[in-house]
Amino acid sequence: MNKSILFLMVLLLGGVLVQAQSREDRFKEIKAQKVAYLTEKMNLSVEESKSFWPIYNEYEQSMRQLRGEPWPKEKDLTEANAKKALTSNLEREEKEIKVKKEFYEKVTSVISYKKLYLLEVGEREFRQKLFEQYKNRRNRK
Repeated sequence: MNKSILFLMVLLLGGVLVQAQSREDRFKEIKAQKVAYLTEKMNLSVEESKSFWPIYNEYEQSMRQLRGEPWPKEKDLTEANAKKALTSNLEREEKEIKVKKEFYEKVTSVISYKKLYLLEVGEREFRQKLFEQYKNRRNRK
């Protein structure tokens, strides 16, 4: 009896680990597609790419950290919680603007403003394409 429970637990744990690995692989795949898409969209040279991507990756990581704070659940929502969440959100948005301005200053020493504009456009287009792919996959199920 104990062996079959242990076997079942090992099997379930293995499934969870495979699921986690496939999510990480999917994230890496999406990241690679994004890099390729944006590099092409901005028409980056090899030299520009070498300097641009480390700056961009640092910026992207900073933005991800800022956006990581969760909002309160509706069931726990009080007037005070709502005010705190909204105030915190405004502060986060202000920090995001500051980080974005710093990114613009750093990256324009490497690429032109025209390419920076194309980056902004390309990011929106890429997100839209990902959303469409996700929507199409959900509709097929």
